[in-house]
Amino acid sequence: MPQSEIEIRSRAELRSLLIEDGSLEAAIVASAPYETEEELCDRFLRARGYSVEKAFKMLKADLEWRERNGINSYRTCSAESVLGCAPEILHKALPHGFIGRDREGRSVIYKAFGAFHVTKMPVDAEHCVAYDTWMTERCVEMLGPSEDSFVVIIDLKGIGWSNMQRPNLKYCRLLADAGAPHYPERMGKTLIINAPSIFTWAFGVISSWLDERTRSKVSLLGGPSSFMPVLEKVLDPRILPVSLGGETELNGCLSFCEGKSMEVKGREVPIASAIGGHGFGMEGEGETEGGGPHSLLGCSDSFDIDCPQRGSEPSGSSDVCSRGGGHAPEEKKEKGVEASYSGLREELRPEVMGS
Repeated sequence: MPQSEIEIRSRAELRSLLIEDGSLEAAIVASAPYETEEELCDRFLRARGYSVEKAFKMLKADLEWRERNGINSYRTCSAESVLGCAPEILHKALPHGFIGRDREGRSVIYKAFGAFHVTKMPVDAEHCVAYDTWMTERCVEMLGPSEDSFVVIIDLKGIGWSNMQRPNLKYCRLLADAGAPHYPERMGKTLIINAPSIFTWAFGVISSWLDERTRSKVSLLGGPSSFMPVLEKVLDPRILPVSLGGETELNGCLSFCEGKSMEVKGREVPIASAIGGHGFGMEGEGETEGGGPHSLLGCSDSFDIDCPQRGSEPSGSSDVCSRGGGHAPEEKKEKGVEASYSGLREELRPEVMGS
């Protein structure tokens, strides 16, 4: 695709700043072998509206973060060494996986947050976030030649008040800090499905941590009647997890739908071929035939709400959103909750960001 004069000039200026700062070699190491030096610069420039100064500051911070936390080593170490416990433990608490590709050929990652409680994990939130970064690095490795972004499906089925307390929100804050600032332009779209009305308050807290460009890529959807029409436009429903009526078993790595085909960019191709056949084992060693999971919890306060108000559907509706995640919250819990989360937003910010 032809580039404009400002794109070419901005990239040259950013490269010059990296050379002057002595950071060019580190930038090349960070990008190789998944993207060229030019692609790396272009990605950070797009994320900052082609402001060379802002892109340089962002890229410099990313390189320092990688050096400080040994992120580049995640590409060769096992999941267990990063997480600090068997990955199967996290997978049981938070089912997830790389399930295939959408109709545009982008990787699709699914993550079910509905029953997750970070306090019930045998490791702390920081280890869970490190594992998430490990998965992201693996997913970047799986990108095709013309692919630079993912589609993320966040399933909130079963979520309740206990999931939206301070520990889980802190975990989400850490995910946000490790996501968009260090993987700009990687999130092509995030679809949050089965969102109950009670999630609105927590959503307002989470969305305040993300920049406008990230927030604009998020859709907040209710139950099946709301999210299925949207998902069907984005991807072949057969690649969805079995729990959503698809054919993918979530077992920590991708299960191929052998013999099936899906439509990618207007043509039918075998699902296994569409996925790409990249290896991704949960242990990170002796990788099996399948795809790797990725998680980037992206949320928005300027989102597409397709979530009906509670009580707007007939009693017994299967739409999770209309029933508050399957459990109607007590009236007393709703009173004052907005003020509570408003205070939590400010309380978490200095603790997690260190400001």
